[in-house]
Amino acid sequence: MLVNISFSQTSCLLVSPKQDLSRLITHTLRQIGLVDVTKADDAEHCILQLTSSDFDVVFLLDLDQDEGAKLLGRIRRQTAPLVAAIPVISVAESWSADQIALLRNEGVTVLATLPLTMRTLLKYVTRALEPREFIATTGYRGPCRRGKDNPKYDGPRRRRTDKTASAPAVKPNSAAAHTLDDRPRRPMPLPPPRPPQTVDADDDSDKSTTPEMRQTRVVVDNAHNTAMHMDHLSSELKMATLPQQRAQLCYEIAMVSERMINLMSLADSRVREFGCSDSVVTRLGSIRTIIMRNAEGLAEAAAQRIIGECERILKRRNGIPLGVGVRLAHQIGKCDAIVGVIGGHDAMSETVAQSVRRARELADSVIRLETQSSLVIPDFTLQRQPRR
Repeated sequence: MLVNISFSQTSCLLVSPKQDLSRLITHTLRQIGLVDVTKADDAEHCILQLTSSDFDVVFLLDLDQDEGAKLLGRIRRQTAPLVAAIPVISVAESWSADQIALLRNEGVTVLATLPLTMRTLLKYVTRALEPREFIATTGYRGPCRRGKDNPKYDGPRRRRTDKTASAPAVKPNSAAAHTLDDRPRRPMPLPPPRPPQTVDADDDSDKSTTPEMRQTRVVVDNAHNTAMHMDHLSSELKMATLPQQRAQLCYEIAMVSERMINLMSLADSRVREFGCSDSVVTRLGSIRTIIMRNAEGLAEAAAQRIIGECERILKRRNGIPLGVGVRLAHQIGKCDAIVGVIGGHDAMSETVAQSVRRARELADSVIRLETQSSLVIPDFTLQRQPRR
């Protein structure tokens, strides 16, 4: 996990109408240490969040070209100066030259391309948070687009600010004036011929597939790698005997399975929209086999997650969190679904079955406490009766 400690105080606003993509990016941001993430569904919600809360970076996730450019223009030109200077990372499946030019002119900070891994997301966020001068002119409002000054650059200086600090002028007929332009140049060597490439039958990188299908393959490959990691953790869980070791493994399985579920949800939506190749179908079948093989580990991880949350709630003295009953009921439903895949409680090992029963008992206790602690809000609109 590429956790960056410096992101612990960083807040992020995620703007996307696609819930699956938003959940996946949110989970990846939390893996790199950026846990304070707020979501917005559309442009109006985004502007409302920016004007009412403080954020350090904004993500525009897979918005339409016109919608993303208009929203970026509103952020740069129609908000307060501190809000207008917020770094903005725009993410899409692909970028055309016209889209890049349009967003750069509107003041985008970083352009990113899906799919995003933890390493690439960490690189983009770090680049966006680098201090930059904010340029505010009639034709452009956004971060300074000047690159870093290269001390080895010996070409012409065409920037307006370079003229004041430029070197003394050189006469056209002097010898120094010809040292750069008239010096002999060696011809560039031709690159060596490439060896003939063989195309794997299980590879989707050939020209017969669309870019959307290749990106779907990348998402499915990431889901398969996550499933393999979960398989490894489940194997360690079967051999673990110490309670602390099993609890730690269950926590890791829960985190990995959440990422895998988000990836599979994104893959499912992409397959429905763009289709997929036979190799992707084979890879999805392999993922299903891994999930079936490790269903017991998933069930125990889900149960341990419920047990841990319920025990923390029962140890508190400040009351029951609002809406905890609905959340626990949802988690119990997910756990029951995994138990159904296994074949019921009788098909599970005694350790897993005991954890599932314990999770249900604690969840029922918390839900009963929530019901008992509910208060009836008095109606203050009723007129008080005068005292006699």
